[in-house]
Amino acid sequence: MKDAIDTQIPTRVPTGRVASDEPDDLQKRLQLIRKYRQQGMENEDVRGANFAAINAGLMRVAARLEVYVERSLEQAEGHPESFGSFERKANLQLRVVRQIGQIEKAIEESSEAGK
Repeated sequence: MKDAIDTQIPTRVPTGRVASDEPDDLQKRLQLIRKYRQQGMENEDVRGANFAAINAGLMRVAARLEVYVERSLEQAEGHPESFGSFERKANLQLRVVRQIGQIEKAIEESSEAGK
């Protein structure tokens, strides 16, 4: 079963193909992220459960950004004027991934504090 957010986030990529046209990697990752969220929500520590839900949302964004970044890189090859667009998308993905790492660390700390 898909989360409500999965149905609200557009899956169009810049080339007009939908993300589901990608090799099944994106769909598999989204399924793993749903499992991560579900497991996190079962956490007895309320703070940790909320962090897991937030992180799952960021992971969905990061997975989709990866598709955008890859496509942007493909489009930028041989077209230096397109590199700025690629760079902005790559920096956004990096910031999201870093935030995921920070929240994961907070989840671990919350879990340790609850022991």
